[in-house]
Amino acid sequence: MGLLEKRDATRNDLKWFGLILAAVFGIIGLLLWLRGHPTAGHVLWIIGATLPAVYYLVPPIQHLMFSVWMGLTFPSGGSSRLWSCCWFSISYSRPWG
Repeated sequence: MGLLEKRDATRNDLKWFGLILAAVFGIIGLLLWLRGHPTAGHVLWIIGATLPAVYYLVPPIQHLMFSVWMGLTFPSGGSSRLWSCCWFSISYSRPWG
């Protein structure tokens, strides 16, 4: 099995992907806005509204957008999972004080 598993998106995947995309950009934009970066928050809100709108209004590109997004974000999820596991194992195995 390779690092990037080739799998076709199901109908359910395609149905929920736009809503999840909007929610993720909305939450990250809200966090940035609350931390004192209103411009970055507004930009993410605009992206979070535009991408799902295009996604649902142009159905022929749904599969392409899903595949590209998963291809771009899957490797970063694997590496962040690796680093977080390393950090937790080192922090719990060494005395801190």
